[in-house]
Amino acid sequence: MMTVDKVLLVISLTRLRAQSRLPARIDPSSP
Repeated sequence: MMTVDKVLLVISLTRLRAQSRLPARIDPSSP
């Protein structure tokens, strides 16, 4: 059984992975 914390963790990881794959249009740290 997945807890809410696990769900939020998976969602955050998925969002981070999606952001790293997509081109960062507004990112001052990107070259």
